[in-house]
Amino acid sequence: GYGGGGKAFDWSLLPHAVDAHLVLSGGLTPANAGDGIRALRARCKTLSVDVSSGVEASKGIKDALKIREFVAAVRAADASS
Repeated sequence: GYGGGGKAFDWSLLPHAVDAHLVLSGGLTPANAGDGIRALRARCKTLSVDVSSGVEASKGIKDALKIREFVAAVRAADASS
């Protein structure tokens, strides 16, 4: 396949404190990545993000503008967390 299925994970299902390194994934897009980071960053040791279909122009084809928007959203959320 071409990566994830684009379905967003319900981040509220995670416990309030996770003594682990988390990878935020599941339906991430430039529009919701910041929300996920802000919701989880204080609850874990470290946080990484994993994106695929959320920055695609079409199945398997990445969109440079969406990638730039995603990176900007991640950086902004990280700076405010």
